[in-house]
Amino acid sequence: MCKILRPIDIPYCYAEKIIPEQLTQDKKTDVVIVGGGMAGLSAAQEFAQRGLSVILLEKFFCGSGATGKNSGYVTPNSELDLDHFIKSYGSDDAKKIWNFNVGGQELIRSNIEQYNLSCEYQKQDTLLLANSPRKFKKFIKYEFDALKHLGFGTWLWDKDELKSYVNSDKYYGAVGYANSFSINSYQYCQQMKEYLKNSGVKIYEETPVLQVHQDYVQTHTYKVFAKKIILCVDHFLTDLDLLKNKVYTVQTFLLLSKPLSQEQIKKIFPKQNYMVWDSDLIYQYYRLNSDNRLILGGSGYFNSYVDHEQCNKISIYEKLNCYIKNKFPQVDIEFEYMWPGLIGISKDLVPIAGFDKKNPNIYYVSAATGLTWAAALGRYSASAILDDNKDFQELFSPYRKFHIGDGLQKILGKRISFAVSNFLSIKNL
Repeated sequence: MCKILRPIDIPYCYAEKIIPEQLTQDKKTDVVIVGGGMAGLSAAQEFAQRGLSVILLEKFFCGSGATGKNSGYVTPNSELDLDHFIKSYGSDDAKKIWNFNVGGQELIRSNIEQYNLSCEYQKQDTLLLANSPRKFKKFIKYEFDALKHLGFGTWLWDKDELKSYVNSDKYYGAVGYANSFSINSYQYCQQMKEYLKNSGVKIYEETPVLQVHQDYVQTHTYKVFAKKIILCVDHFLTDLDLLKNKVYTVQTFLLLSKPLSQEQIKKIFPKQNYMVWDSDLIYQYYRLNSDNRLILGGSGYFNSYVDHEQCNKISIYEKLNCYIKNKFPQVDIEFEYMWPGLIGISKDLVPIAGFDKKNPNIYYVSAATGLTWAAALGRYSASAILDDNKDFQELFSPYRKFHIGDGLQKILGKRISFAVSNFLSIKNL
C-alpha cells in the first residue's frame, strides 16, 4: 500500500504576491495581444522589436494559465514526436517543423541569457522512457531512428544501459534529446513581463477581454482599438464565441515533493539529472527543480478531458504517488504540493495558428502543447502578419481537416471527438 498524504493544492511558485496594473481608459495601438502566457509574451516581444506599438491584456496575471502551471520542460518533443511528423508529412517537412519548434526553444534560451532572467534555468537533457519491451521496439527505437536520420542530437539506451542513468528496473530503454533545459515558467513570464514593459509594451493584468470585434476588444469597462488582434488563448476562445469546435482542454496535475537529499537524488539519477517522461498514452513525467524538489506530473483517463480545473483530486495523487514508489521503491519521497492545469489541444495535437476566416484582423495562436511551441508560434504570428509568411499556413490552420469533422463531432460530442482524434493522432492511424 502507498502512504497517502493530501498535499497543498496550489502552485508552489504562486505564493509570490503580484501587484497588477489594470486598464483604466480606452486605448489605441497597432497590435493588441490577448493572453499573457508564453505565446502572448513572445508575440509581444516580436511585434515590439519590429517597431509597432503593442498592448497586452491578461485576464489574471502573466503566467497564471497553462504556461505558469507548466512543469518547465523546454524541449521540442511534447505531445508529438519527430517520428509522427515524418510519417504524417514526410522527412523534409518534418525537419522544417522540428526546426521551427527548436527555434522556440532557442528563443526562450536566448531571452534568459540576453536579459539575465531569473527563472531557475537548468540545462537538462531529456529522456523518453519505455514502460515495456514492446514500447521500446515499436516506439523508442523508431524515434531514435527518426532523430538520427534527420541529424538531430540523440542517443539510445537499452534497459541495462539505462539503469546507470535512471535507477529503476521498471523501464526498458530510452531515447535521448540533447540541448534541452528546464525553467520555472511562471517566473519566466513575470521576468519577461518586466523586460517588455521597460521596452515600451503596455501590459495590463486583471483585465479580461469580454468581446472581440473587427478593430477593437472590449473589457469590462474599456476598449482597446487596434489594427491587428492576436488571440493567444486556449479554452477562453469558447467564452469569446470563437473556434468553438477547434480547441479543447485536457487536464494534467503536478506534484512537488519536499526537497530531496543528495543521497535520495543519486538513487534516482546516479550520474546526472534528467527531464523524463514515459511511453504511456497518458504519460507520467518528472524532473528535479533548482531546490532539489521532484516535480511529478500526469493525469488519468477519467480526468484528462474536462472543461474546467478539478482541484483536490486525491485519486490522481494516489496514482502518481504509487507510480513513483513503484519505479523507485528505494527512495522515500513525500509530496508537499499539488495543483491542476488545463492545456489547450487541437483534435490532431498540432497547434493552431492562423487568421480568422471572417475577420483577417484577428490572428489565433492556440493549442500550443509545450513551451517551445508557444514561443515559436508567438514569434511566428508577427512574421505571418507583417511578412506574409505562409510557410506553415496549411499545417497550423484552424480550419484544416481533422480525423473527426464538425458533423460527426455534433453526434459524438466534443469530449469524445477530441479523445478519439487525439488517440488516432498519437497512434498514427
